[in-house]
Amino acid sequence: MRFSKLHEKRADVIQIFYRLLVEAEKESRSFVVDKQGRRSQEQIADVPAVAKLYELWSFADIHRIYLPASICSLLEAFNTALGEPLAHALSYGDIDCSDDTFRQEKQVGFMKAYDAFRQGIPAARKALEQEIRKMLGEN
Repeated sequence: MRFSKLHEKRADVIQIFYRLLVEAEKESRSFVVDKQGRRSQEQIADVPAVAKLYELWSFADIHRIYLPASICSLLEAFNTALGEPLAHALSYGDIDCSDDTFRQEKQVGFMKAYDAFRQGIPAARKALEQEIRKMLGEN
């Protein structure tokens, strides 16, 4: 009985965290792929992708006790892989330059950010799905 509430809380945390992952993925892909980092005079804190990622990391830090260690490791790897490319996207996104070298450098940074999203979030989502299925007694 004492642990039933703990399992219920864990399931709630996984459900919320999964939603945050989906939302962060949507906003981040939009920012990196569709908008190529263009912010139209927005402050960095007002970029929806940055706000969603911050919400995701904050929630994960606060509730990591409920998440399996494997998922925490995936998140740390994703955060590390995303850090430099996201900073690159935020820095270069608004700059429009005719210099070919600059354009190539900008494109490489956006591709790294895209790859981080393409690999990191789906891996974390899959791990959460497996975890909730284990809790439900599925194999």
